[in-house]
Amino acid sequence: MFFASGKNKELVQKLLTYGNQQVVVNWYEDEQLIARDGFFFSYIQVEDGLLIFMKDQIMKQKVPLANYETIEILPDFRDFFQLTNKSESLQIYFPH
Repeated sequence: MFFASGKNKELVQKLLTYGNQQVVVNWYEDEQLIARDGFFFSYIQVEDGLLIFMKDQIMKQKVPLANYETIEILPDFRDFFQLTNKSESLQIYFPH
């Protein structure tokens, strides 16, 4: 379960502090990039196990947290988060 780890909960709370900016979301499967999306959002919320990016009260993107086991901040980049499971990863980057 994703929120079983206190560290996961703490890092998701950090994600929720971002807002009114651009985000880039990259999906990987077996280390191969399979999709990329970039968009502006107003705020991020967690609801029913989903990480939801909102813009003007409209859902721009949702991420089912149950699909991932861990979340970490990648040390090589500022404002760069990665959610992972055995074969998939999702990178969330906030460009400046």
